[in-house]
Amino acid sequence: MDPTTGFAAALASTVFFGSFGVPIKSQAIVQAQVDPVVFQCYKTAACFCSSWLALLFVDFKFTVGAGGAHALCPWSCWCDIRRL
Repeated sequence: MDPTTGFAAALASTVFFGSFGVPIKSQAIVQAQVDPVVFQCYKTAACFCSSWLALLFVDFKFTVGAGGAHALCPWSCWCDIRRL
């Protein structure tokens, strides 16, 4: 991959992740008095479902490797500590 493409993707993700919560402050949502937790659930579900559309445009295959286990470890440790 070209480094310029990588930097462009990093910049785009910074903008998009930073603006993820903006719709909850829109005037229509405030006037409708939507519960913030419910709105966040709908918005997150829509983002998750629409993210799968990207897989239509790339050649992929699901694999499970040691990297997945290492990535899961911090979350599992946090959940165990939280139960204490």
